[in-house]
Amino acid sequence: MKHQEDIVDRLGRFYREAGLEVPASPPAWIAPQRRRRPSWQPVLASAGLAAVALSLFFAVRLARDQANQVRATASPTVRATVEPTATPTVSVRPSPDASWVTQRFPVGSVSAMLLNSSAVFSVSGTKLARIDRATGAVSNADIPANTSGIAETTAGLWLASGPTIAPAGTNAQWLTLLDPVTLKVKRQVHLPGQPAADINAGPQLAAGNQLWLGYGTGSFRLSPDTGDQLSSLNLPGAVTSLSIDPSGQRLYVGVGPSQTQPATVVELDANTGSKLASANTGGAGLGGPRVAAASDGVWVSYATGTMGLVEHRSGTNLSTTGGAIRTSNTARAVVSAGALWIVDGMAQQLTCADPASGVTRASTAENQPATFVADASGAFLGDSQGVAALQPPASCRG
Repeated sequence: MKHQEDIVDRLGRFYREAGLEVPASPPAWIAPQRRRRPSWQPVLASAGLAAVALSLFFAVRLARDQANQVRATASPTVRATVEPTATPTVSVRPSPDASWVTQRFPVGSVSAMLLNSSAVFSVSGTKLARIDRATGAVSNADIPANTSGIAETTAGLWLASGPTIAPAGTNAQWLTLLDPVTLKVKRQVHLPGQPAADINAGPQLAAGNQLWLGYGTGSFRLSPDTGDQLSSLNLPGAVTSLSIDPSGQRLYVGVGPSQTQPATVVELDANTGSKLASANTGGAGLGGPRVAAASDGVWVSYATGTMGLVEHRSGTNLSTTGGAIRTSNTARAVVSAGALWIVDGMAQQLTCADPASGVTRASTAENQPATFVADASGAFLGDSQGVAALQPPASCRG
């Protein structure tokens, strides 16, 4: 009972302090209800949303990190220390792609050349160019059309001009003597012989103790001073080339084929013109053989139709020695300055080789090479643009 009285007394004070009127009757008693257990659905829902949020957060972060990694792979950051890149090894060996040209002289398309100690001479159409070897100065002179032969004797510079195939017009064949320094005409005479009707071959010249002319089907020994005819020899076909050996004792003649005779090489005494040897060779119907005399024989170049060949023949009996060198159909052989030079216009290449064996020493790629001259002091190439001074590698000298 005392406990209930205390409760009533406390409620009375509560009402009086709160300024409320104390009710006359006590409030109705309401029986207490059983407390319900708390629901976990809101908590679980909140937890689920939090989990989803965390998953999205980590997914976004992972995607961002992967994207940064991809960008780093595609565009690597330049570092202070850069790893060296491998550099291809460059060969220092002579290459067919490395030009030997040191200087060019644009004198026109060159068909014939000659070299002496003072100058290089080139024939281009109806012009003769003289290039001074000391100064590089170029002088020119008008010359007859169809000039294909050029040689030098103590009298001066000889030029042979005439049609390459019959019939030939009147006053079309000329032998002209020029001063090798001033290029002034010193003498001019009619050229002996007539062009052949079955092969294109202009007049050819070679000089030693005598001046030699090959034209049509004849070989002519001329005076080196006046150009007058001294003797002649009839040949089985048209003369396509002439070359005198370094000793001046043997003259080699390339002869084109005829109806009764294949292409041949003929060896003559270079002083008297007497015949020493003869041998069949190639080049039938394709310009005939071209000869280049060497100290131990002669190199012969000719076309076969599918390729060209360069073969060496003995100076004793013109028998072949060793295997032939394969080239294109336009290749020509030159022997000078201690080497065999092969000028290959179709392959656009100049090659120097051993003059005895033909083994290649070096080569260079040049644009449409046509003619070549060399001595101990220099080398020059004639092409479709003019004359080029060359500096072959030391290996070309043997």
